[in-house]
Amino acid sequence: MALFEELGDALGGDTLDAWSGFLGADNDDQAAGLLGKAGPALLGALGKRSRSDEGAEAIFGAVQGADDGILDNISGFLGGGDAGGLGGQLVGGLLGGKRKAVESGLAQQSGVGGAMVAKLLPMLAPMVMGFIKRKLSGGGSASGLASMLSDNTNAMRSDGLGSVLDLLDGDDDPSDEAGFLDSFTSMAGLGGAAAAAGAVAGKLTGGVGDAAGKLTGGVGDAAGKVTGGVGDAAGKVTGGVRDGTDRARSMADIDAPRGGGLLKWLLPLLVIAAAVALVLWACSGSDSDGDDGDGSIASPAEITDLGGRTVTVGVENAYLPFNYIPIGESEGAGWDYDAWNEICRILNCVPEFVPAGWPDVIDQVAQGEIDTAADGISITDERKEIVAFSDPYMTVQQKFIVGLDDDRYSSADDIVSGDAIVATQVGTTNFELAEELLGGTSRIQAFDQFGLAIQALIAGDVDAVIIDDAAGLGYIGENADQVKTIDDGLQSDPLGFIYPLDSELVGPVNGALNEMKSSGFLDQIGAKFFGTEFTITYDDIEG
Repeated sequence: MALFEELGDALGGDTLDAWSGFLGADNDDQAAGLLGKAGPALLGALGKRSRSDEGAEAIFGAVQGADDGILDNISGFLGGGDAGGLGGQLVGGLLGGKRKAVESGLAQQSGVGGAMVAKLLPMLAPMVMGFIKRKLSGGGSASGLASMLSDNTNAMRSDGLGSVLDLLDGDDDPSDEAGFLDSFTSMAGLGGAAAAAGAVAGKLTGGVGDAAGKLTGGVGDAAGKVTGGVGDAAGKVTGGVRDGTDRARSMADIDAPRGGGLLKWLLPLLVIAAAVALVLWACSGSDSDGDDGDGSIASPAEITDLGGRTVTVGVENAYLPFNYIPIGESEGAGWDYDAWNEICRILNCVPEFVPAGWPDVIDQVAQGEIDTAADGISITDERKEIVAFSDPYMTVQQKFIVGLDDDRYSSADDIVSGDAIVATQVGTTNFELAEELLGGTSRIQAFDQFGLAIQALIAGDVDAVIIDDAAGLGYIGENADQVKTIDDGLQSDPLGFIYPLDSELVGPVNGALNEMKSSGFLDQIGAKFFGTEFTITYDDIEG
């Protein structure tokens, strides 16, 4: 059986209903038809990239870090709705400048809309990498992998899939090859595929994930401050994913570093998978206020010309890597700056970045004092009562941090089911999540600042800290010789820009975000600010 046929068997079968639901397909046959084109297309792209020795080595290295376990829980993986940013980086690296043309070609050949293809590929790519890892059975070599992919390409042409391979043909931009090598080499070096995919899969396999899945708070609302205090159930959540960051500035009050190298991936990773876990970046339909709830970006929309108008964008300039001002400089920088400069290039507007404190910026936007805010804000139902959201542009996760040499805890379930004392911050959804997971507050020790919680962990006063990866990994970077992260993702939430409820910017910006996703721009700035090259810490910025 040819490789692409084996992949089809691994992806189809009993999971077709899940694929249909995830894609919004008319029926299982439509989903199967698209999978029958898209899977081989990714294998063909891998085959093409593996023709050079450098390419084969890069792919082989990245495969070693892939998570083949997601093939055993495809329905759960799809239920997470987000491949963390890993999928976007994989697809962007493989297809480069041909990405949009390949998506369009696959849509035409499969008889589906382009948005469905754009939604599928980032979720499918980690599965293809996991499938190849399983085929190699933990062994093999780069040359052997290249030979296997070459044989698959020949089999595809013999079995009538030449039209799929033709989508990949043509001259490549030299920068595409360089981008591919950089992207895959970084994954090979850091095990990013396993980290990012595993972070998503971890919350889907029962145990902690089952409890966390019932929660509605902001995942990365590490700064999800509840107005009126922890006990004020009626208070609206006004914080964001950015927990310890509004308080990170007060870290000078304790003798501990305030920042660190953020995210080894993102979020892709981080995650995500952020992990931050960085990032999530696939297309799908959206509801009326732009949020379809799964960390994805809406289907293509007509680009609006804003006629050169000024758009005021609230930023704290103290939240790495989203917005900051390097010491000795007067101009701000970060993910938010790059994103809004590109949004306004597309929409013909002028971004005016307005310094705004956290979390007051949410009320400022709600009252119409600022057009929008870009501070890594989690999308929650509570906030939707006072502000409108854009389509999500990435997803973050909450995780446990434990002592580096503490071998008592290898999973989140070890912490939840045992007698561990968990530290977190007062008035945040991290506290709420801890209370839900631990069945009360008896095992929770709350601090006014996350920096103090980390120091309590290092001192041995608590057993674990619960924090979102976007805010927390800055602390981890500075204390990498003393603490570590439990990879299990506890809860994930999409991030979005906020606007006044009656804002006319929501639709145009969603259209621009979709264009940025399709062009690969979101992948590029994700790698720039959440990848290994980003080394700025809180000690390097104005505070």
